[in-house]
Amino acid sequence: MMMPMTSDQQWNLAWSKLNALKSNLPSEIDQGHVQEYHDALKLLHEASGQDITPFEIPPDRLRPAIIGVQRRGRSGRGGGVQYHPSKKVCDGNFFHRQLDALYGYFQSLAPNDKQTSEKKYGF
Repeated sequence: MMMPMTSDQQWNLAWSKLNALKSNLPSEIDQGHVQEYHDALKLLHEASGQDITPFEIPPDRLRPAIIGVQRRGRSGRGGGVQYHPSKKVCDGNFFHRQLDALYGYFQSLAPNDKQTSEKKYGF
């Protein structure tokens, strides 16, 4: 039987996941990475009680992944973009901004003591 996690355990797990995600972001951020981010946000919310919804990735920020581009022919016909039928991706700049904003927000809540801040928030 698994015991429920304490808020400290949720807090530590959330920041571990966020730190790992931030340190290992691929060039293309797909819906799997967004879900991983949202799972960590949920843990962070449960542990802290803070409203983290401003840091979520809205569904409309996920777009179909481009898998190919065809040039137009000499006649001007043809060409276009091919999209993956089910895979969606998020704009990397937007994802990074959301992640950085989350870190900045929690840093602003931290006490001025740098050592305490680094220990508590993982940075």
